[in-house]
Amino acid sequence: MSSTHEKLFDLSMGLLVTITAEGYFKELNPAWIDLLDWSLDELRRTPFIDFVHPDDREATLAEASKLLEGQPTIHFENRYRHRDGSYRWLSWTASADMDAAPSERLIYCAAHDITLLQESKLQLERALEETQALEAELRIQHERLRSTLDSISTPLIPITDRVTVMPLIGQMDPDRANRVMSGALEGVQARQTSVVILDVTGLVEIDTQVACAVVNTARALRLLGAQTMLTGLRPAVAQTLVNLGLDLQGIVTHGTLQAAIASALSEAVPSRSSRLSR
Repeated sequence: MSSTHEKLFDLSMGLLVTITAEGYFKELNPAWIDLLDWSLDELRRTPFIDFVHPDDREATLAEASKLLEGQPTIHFENRYRHRDGSYRWLSWTASADMDAAPSERLIYCAAHDITLLQESKLQLERALEETQALEAELRIQHERLRSTLDSISTPLIPITDRVTVMPLIGQMDPDRANRVMSGALEGVQARQTSVVILDVTGLVEIDTQVACAVVNTARALRLLGAQTMLTGLRPAVAQTLVNLGLDLQGIVTHGTLQAAIASALSEAVPSRSSRLSR
């Protein structure tokens, strides 16, 4: 190496090194001392692979084999051990002198310390994982809250042992409509209810789909022997039901919930068992 090249080699801020075919460092510039705190002599007399992180050794040896076969390294990353036992991430560019005999070939390498970059990357990955975990937890909590709100907004409220009120509140969608029907049917079967009052006063909107769901629920309840009373119908909703031509047979309507409860309590509604035996 000429004196000029030697000065450039020594003054370089980057990590410059040549590696023998036997796997030892040959020439290293002083930047290695600043990075790893090993002396140049210590680095030279130890197989370079001993400084590599155990998890990176297999890939590093494979990359060195490719270099000695004439395939240059454009970009390769691994970790090197500092004297204090910690590791530094390095990014490598390298090529081998293919004009020399195989046993005398040298690998010429330039490396850069990318430890801070890798640590930032790992921090970002951990932050992303934590964010994804938080999002998953929020989705679970949202579903639980939605389920709780649905159960609150579609409760079965027993008035007597034969009369139950189900107030429908908020927004109705197909999923919730199915839950309303299931809840009503299960409640009637469990309590042996004779009259179910469906109060739609609290529904934000009743469109064609919701109207059909309410009527279908009433029909299903009738199959179980329960009479359905519908309360809280607004004029526009009544018009929707008429225009749809839905079969409202067996559904009694009342203007208010109070009127429906009073009617259900005053009427001599036969017991469920007697109706089914007819």
